[in-house]
Amino acid sequence: MSKDANIEAALDGGGTALFISGQNGHSEIVKLLLDKGANTEAAMDDGATALLISAQNGYPEVVKLLLDKGASAEAALDDGATALFISAQNGHSEIVKLLLDKGANTEAAMHNGAAALYISAQNGHPEIVKLLLDKGANTEAALDGGVTALFISAQKGHSGVVKLLLDKSANTEATRNDGATALLISAQNGDSEIVKLLLDKGANIEVALGTGATALFISADNGHTDVVKLLLDKGANTQAATNTGETALDVAVTNGRKAVVKLLTSYLKSRE
Repeated sequence: MSKDANIEAALDGGGTALFISGQNGHSEIVKLLLDKGANTEAAMDDGATALLISAQNGYPEVVKLLLDKGASAEAALDDGATALFISAQNGHSEIVKLLLDKGANTEAAMHNGAAALYISAQNGHPEIVKLLLDKGANTEAALDGGVTALFISAQKGHSGVVKLLLDKSANTEATRNDGATALLISAQNGDSEIVKLLLDKGANIEVALGTGATALFISADNGHTDVVKLLLDKGANTQAATNTGETALDVAVTNGRKAVVKLLTSYLKSRE
């Protein structure tokens, strides 16, 4: 490198030599530039730094070089995404660990409230979820609409993540703005494995939406026989009715859910 070269020269969008080499994973060039005093905080127009782009693209060696030179782990894009969020989002567990070991803030959130735990739960990255939980990430952090990591992982069917969160005492009764809980959404989706995990951790079997629909009603409505059986085995109230007076049996009959109707009528007869 010429001694007269301007190490901070940038493209129109703000990309310096350090940014571009980090973006492409060229660790030897990154090291050379850092040894020459390249500015780790030089940013693109959207706020992206060399650390953010190398975290996004999955280059742990580059991330380590930058962190060891004091790059800010809390630098964020205009939307609030930090290197920890971005690496968690993309499943880069080695980078997540590097950032956490440098003290990255687990609660740094996007403008919509999503933090690293939420996005890794949504995308089904149990190894990253565990790393974050072990560093004390808040299981109850929620999006503006009330959706927590437990809710979104249940909705997406990520049973391994659900189990990790429940083992850390995530609140089974946390509700979305419409009143839906993790149990209600997993019942709706017919996910018997997650329904069982939630029930075994004491999830309220009688919680209901504003319409009065319980997990039993919702699973009957959608014809999810396995979930209906689980709920009945846990003592779900078959007489619970919606605001219009419909029970689980009523809606199963209306929708032609023959297997559910058979199960419910057999259960009711056995209780006479």
